[in-house]
Amino acid sequence: MYIFSYKKWFQKPLHVSSLLFTVPFLYFYKDKLYDFFYFLTNRKRIKTENILTKSDDYIENKKEQFLETLKKGALSENIEKEFYNETIYKDAIVAEDNKLEKSWKKRILFEQTPRGSVIMYYDAFKMAFSYYSDTNSLPYKLLNAIAMKYCLTFHCMDFFIDQNIVSIENESPLIKIHHIEKKKKNEKKNIQKEDSDENSPFAKLKNYNNDKLKTKDNNDQTKENKDEKIKNIITNKFVSLGKIRSFQPLYKPLKKNKSVQFTSSLLENLEQETNLQKQVMSYKDFKNKSLHSE
Repeated sequence: MYIFSYKKWFQKPLHVSSLLFTVPFLYFYKDKLYDFFYFLTNRKRIKTENILTKSDDYIENKKEQFLETLKKGALSENIEKEFYNETIYKDAIVAEDNKLEKSWKKRILFEQTPRGSVIMYYDAFKMAFSYYSDTNSLPYKLLNAIAMKYCLTFHCMDFFIDQNIVSIENESPLIKIHHIEKKKKNEKKNIQKEDSDENSPFAKLKNYNNDKLKTKDNNDQTKENKDEKIKNIITNKFVSLGKIRSFQPLYKPLKKNKSVQFTSSLLENLEQETNLQKQVMSYKDFKNKSLHSE
């Protein structure tokens, strides 16, 4: 017992020295310690559900700028007059080396977004916004925001045709020319086709079970009407062209490999000219076919 009491007595100077050190420390740093403990006890809970993400903030910012400019008047002076007439547009866009595609492929937007870099231009033939991005899948709302900036930058706001964003009073005239009229024509074609099918000798065989399906059709009619409204809303079209490394700002002419044959220069030139004409005609046929199929 004497040994233990001696050890306790021996530790007294250590307690005294530590006390001599802690008292001035607490005195000089009392304000900081008070602030620290006050922060721990009275900190506020941050509501993360009300904070916009960077992407949402970017989208809202571009949307506000676009709609404010649209109220003052659409900036579309760079859009060629061919776009505002369907027949003239088709005749102009069919050519392989047409001015519409060339001019809009040169108007390129380089944009830094919260999801990475995006390179965008307007494809006059597809009537869509084509883009390059290293991100595999970009959301439609973000692409829409980039398209808004593109239209503001190059003064082509009529190319923006999303009816969810733009009101009926301010919507683009290209919607009626290139989308609504096309739908009407396609509907007329479908009606004519159905009438011809009904007049065929095999039409009666198809209608044997119509009485049983009437009640089901009536029940589904309201649902179909709602679905039609959603389907009829016209939105922008976006075409992904791959990674940014695939982007080529300069157009390179295609190299043609000449086959080594013992022929005269006159025949060789004639053969090259006919092959070139065939290529041009095939490209025209492809464009005509795609335009009529829409």
